[in-house]
Amino acid sequence: MSTPAPTPAPVTELDLADATGVWAIRSESVTVYYIDADHDLLLRQPGSGSTRGAWDGCWVPMVHLTRDDGAVGVVGVGHRHHWRTDPEPATSTNHRCWVQRRCTAIEPVPADAVPVGREPDPNESWKVYRRPGG
Repeated sequence: MSTPAPTPAPVTELDLADATGVWAIRSESVTVYYIDADHDLLLRQPGSGSTRGAWDGCWVPMVHLTRDDGAVGVVGVGHRHHWRTDPEPATSTNHRCWVQRRCTAIEPVPADAVPVGREPDPNESWKVYRRPGG
């Protein structure tokens, strides 16, 4: 029986070009953004009192990330991030965007704690993406 790889330690900066695994991006809000760096997916998990979007709780393709200092594709503690996703890549060029509150932590997520994502409501007009193997 093989021993699972150890979970990496939290970091203060995460370059998505080099990142692997799933990461929780925490902020001054209770909403948590999860990045699946292996599959370029994002899941926004709103907390109590947070603004809600149609794709919340679902893994969706991540198109672009910009930081408040202009850095592209790099998450950093102390910065705000502009997330752009494409929940309907096959049928639409309309991207969905969120600006996250100031990042307070970047934490690796152990494999047994990765959110699976919810099934979409039948009235939602976009396509849900579940993590491969999720």
